[in-house]
Amino acid sequence: MPQIPLYIQVIAAFTPIAIFIITHILFNWKAGKSASLSFMIAAILYLVVFGGNINLLGISIGKGLAITMFVTLLVYGATLFQNFMDISGNLKIISGKIVQITGDREMAVLLLGWAFSGLIQGIAGMGVPVVIVAPLLILFKLTPLRAVCLALIGHSWAVTWGSLGASFYTIQLVTNVNPDQLKLMLAPLGILPIFLTGIGCLLMLGGYKTLLKKLHLIIIMGIPMSCLHYFSIIFGFEPIASLSAGLAGCLAGWIFVQVSKKFTNHPTDKIQNEPRTTNSVNLKNQKSTFMAFLPYYVLFSIIIFSQIPLIKTFCKKLVFGFNFLGGETTLGYIVKAEENFAAISIIHPGLLIITSVFISLLLYRIKYAHYLPNIKKLISQSSSELITPLITLSFLLTLSMILRDSGALYILTLQIAPLTGPLFPIVSPFIGMLGVFITGSNQSSNILFGDLQSQIASHLAINNILIIALHSLSSGLNSAVAPAKIILGTAAVKITGTETQVLKKTLPFCIIITLLLGIIGYILK
Repeated sequence: MPQIPLYIQVIAAFTPIAIFIITHILFNWKAGKSASLSFMIAAILYLVVFGGNINLLGISIGKGLAITMFVTLLVYGATLFQNFMDISGNLKIISGKIVQITGDREMAVLLLGWAFSGLIQGIAGMGVPVVIVAPLLILFKLTPLRAVCLALIGHSWAVTWGSLGASFYTIQLVTNVNPDQLKLMLAPLGILPIFLTGIGCLLMLGGYKTLLKKLHLIIIMGIPMSCLHYFSIIFGFEPIASLSAGLAGCLAGWIFVQVSKKFTNHPTDKIQNEPRTTNSVNLKNQKSTFMAFLPYYVLFSIIIFSQIPLIKTFCKKLVFGFNFLGGETTLGYIVKAEENFAAISIIHPGLLIITSVFISLLLYRIKYAHYLPNIKKLISQSSSELITPLITLSFLLTLSMILRDSGALYILTLQIAPLTGPLFPIVSPFIGMLGVFITGSNQSSNILFGDLQSQIASHLAINNILIIALHSLSSGLNSAVAPAKIILGTAAVKITGTETQVLKKTLPFCIIITLLLGIIGYILK
């Protein structure tokens, strides 16, 4: 095969990514359609430009499908859990309880828009927290536009570890880094975004005066949130890091409200009565708050049980994975062989979530059989909702593997690295911001750009664990500017067509927090 000029290799390496950006953003194609076209072009370029062959292409596609299988279990488990909580009325009861116990507007906004939205994100992503929380925030005298913006910013701290750690497991698989080292880097870096998003909520609510007046609420709720978030990751309970932190924030806020009521004779900034009486949930006529939270308790218990050293060691032996051969392209790029690739164990987070749902269903059958959702409908609805994200994920993941195995990412690394040099830690979070803006999710951003960032860092002799952590955190925080989530939010509060206004309000906050992440990364490098 004749030698391909370097400039053609660079153009070919960037072409699939450029096509995805152009078709998805400018032409407004759906992510799955854009990803499928980019995948096909990447496959052709692998064979024509990068010196691959059918066998090597098949290996890359196989790897992509193997990771898809791993991630699909996570997505399906999160979807099943979310639908169960929704159909059974649990989310309505839980959110209604929060509405009932809060008489202070700022505390209510922080409980719902910051802590509770993060709790929901811990289980189910894909814009679910924004859809659920934004309408509730309107009960507290927020305009629909402001409610959407606040929900977008408020839940973003929980995205990196949301959907029970789906994004973390994805980027760890795509970049093939040591998961324990990545967790140790993400745990402390994840503390700052918790406090910054809480501050962002108060600024969005009432500006600097509100922030100065109610900053103590951020401290009271933020400390237990950050502690639970940090220690969940450090001690191996990363699937529930966002969920446990959100729950800690809700409990801390609730305790503060109860204590405040005992020492004050008048509530501050009462909520208007009419929305509270017409929209609140009448808990007397429904199952108890304890039973509404029961699925969370079950999930917590199962995950904690799975992390007992003896159980964890035993379960790690019961895994299912794939072995892939290696090879070399005609351009000399070596594809490493993989053993037990994307291995799935019986304590896979997705399987644990699914198990928790069926245990909860059994417990509900014993005490609240009349509230029990139709199991067949629950499974079929969750399965049908999985089809579109599954197609998108499969194309994105196979695209990512082709770009990696063909050497395309390595070629881009050689071109980008000299342009940024030691300043790359500052640039890296903005690549994460671009990734989530393009794809609409932290997980997809990790798939698209995670390995590229890792390779650039290694080429520049910068800690690639740090860069991957910055990328994942930035992708999560910048969910607030993801067009897909903005559209869901505006639709939920019936202000479709105001997406540009929402973006203008959330973008400045996201730019500032992304720059802060970059500066921290530069200092730590």
